[in-house]
Amino acid sequence: MEHKNQMSSSTSDAPATSTPSKTTAAVLTVSDSCSRGEKVDLSGPAVVEALARHNFQIVARYIIADDIATIQQKLTELCRSARLVATTGGTGIVMPCGPLSVHRAHANVYEKESTSTIA
Repeated sequence: MEHKNQMSSSTSDAPATSTPSKTTAAVLTVSDSCSRGEKVDLSGPAVVEALARHNFQIVARYIIADDIATIQQKLTELCRSARLVATTGGTGIVMPCGPLSVHRAHANVYEKESTSTIA
């Protein structure tokens, strides 16, 4: 009995559609003052706009307080629904809040982090 070798492929044999699918993205603003309603978040909408210009489909946008546990929980949640999670904010200088809490939260959630900018 003869067996033919068959190769499998992760690509479909179906013809490609004319409209490429959008990659999903979520935007997370980390800001104590914005989360309390004391200031208006300007960076989150700017990131949403930049991602949309690059054909991303925004599936979520949140503003949360600058707290490591809160940031980690929200990052983990967003990673389940979006291929890209962009964070903005966290620029305060009072420790343990501020830039270090955002960085520490990222380091505890992600296996790999990219610090790129989309213009």
